[in-house]
Amino acid sequence: MRAVVTGILLALLQLWSDRYAQACTCEAQRFVSPQDGASEVPTNAEIVVSAPVEVVLRDSSSTTVVISQTQTWRDDEVTLVAYRPSSYLLPNQEYSIYDGGELRSTFRTGAESDSESPATPTIGALRIAQASMSAQSTCGDVREQVSMDAELSSDTAWVDIAFPASPSVEFLVPPDNLDSLGSPDKASCRIGTPLAAGADYCLDITARDLAGNVSAPTRICSSVVECAAVTDPNADLSHCDPPGCCSAGDNGQQELVLGAMVVLLWRLGVRGRRRRRAGSTSARR
Repeated sequence: MRAVVTGILLALLQLWSDRYAQACTCEAQRFVSPQDGASEVPTNAEIVVSAPVEVVLRDSSSTTVVISQTQTWRDDEVTLVAYRPSSYLLPNQEYSIYDGGELRSTFRTGAESDSESPATPTIGALRIAQASMSAQSTCGDVREQVSMDAELSSDTAWVDIAFPASPSVEFLVPPDNLDSLGSPDKASCRIGTPLAAGADYCLDITARDLAGNVSAPTRICSSVVECAAVTDPNADLSHCDPPGCCSAGDNGQQELVLGAMVVLLWRLGVRGRRRRRAGSTSARR
């Protein structure tokens, strides 16, 4: 029985360690649009790739489609580039996006082009936060993070966010990344324009669909919240002090659980030794 319980505890210990090893993997994300597996893509789709090396678009017969660069977005560390095919893509056909020789996405077009702009985003809440780094990190001495709640139309593929501050900065993000702009695991540590704690800043936000159609902008303003100094470059600043990826909070919780498991294993071992002693004493009697 003791061996079975020990085996279960060791298995749980391994699962717990694996979970936190995965949670603490904070590699920068790579973006491409249209996404791999997308269907019903408009025939006038634009191609968007993050940190491009050499982007090539090929049709189902591996013929290269001529594309040209049309727009670039760059924040503190990440560059996204939009490309436009020289003519509309063929309807109901499969296309593949390669970058630096690596297949990044395969998608299928629909029957029509798209000239209708997405709806203007509705922003429910905006938070701009800043924290100094109390330890040396890949983020340097400051962490900045913008988080917002947004209501977007279903055809929104990207959200264009512009800081009209001086110097101005504009960057493009997928809708799923609106909760942690400027987080290192989302590829950047800084917003890209100097922020001052307590100062007011306004953001111009537009929605962008797969065809590159852009909504009317919406502007929302907020003051910069100054958070306590952090040691973890991935700390979540959306509430100033919650545990983030690889944060001290996560590690502390992990150590607490691991400690409890070790204590339990030790007690099982002590109890087993006592039973063996009692059994040997009875046998001698």
